[in-house]
Amino acid sequence: MNQQEVEFMAKVYLKIQEIEALTREYGYEDRVMSAMVFGLIEEEMKGAIEEGRMVEMQSVFSFNLEDREELDTVKKLMDAAFEEPNDKGKGFSDLFGGIDLNLN
Repeated sequence: MNQQEVEFMAKVYLKIQEIEALTREYGYEDRVMSAMVFGLIEEEMKGAIEEGRMVEMQSVFSFNLEDREELDTVKKLMDAAFEEPNDKGKGFSDLFGGIDLNLN
């Protein structure tokens, strides 16, 4: 990583720490369910990803989850919300037993 990339990742890490501190400040640790992975892929490795090969990525992680069940819930939510290019998305209709979620 070059110096600019190191600085960028350091600033990202500080922002994640700010979010975690804000959650603690408001006492919402037991109400917030979050998982974040933020990574910076080396420019020369982009082709490897498209080919399905493993690449190294500088990354930071943040989790506020009680257990594996909450992790699975977050993964299901992310899977349902993810839209492939030129895809209308899967939506949330079957997620969480039909509970209607508004993410705005």
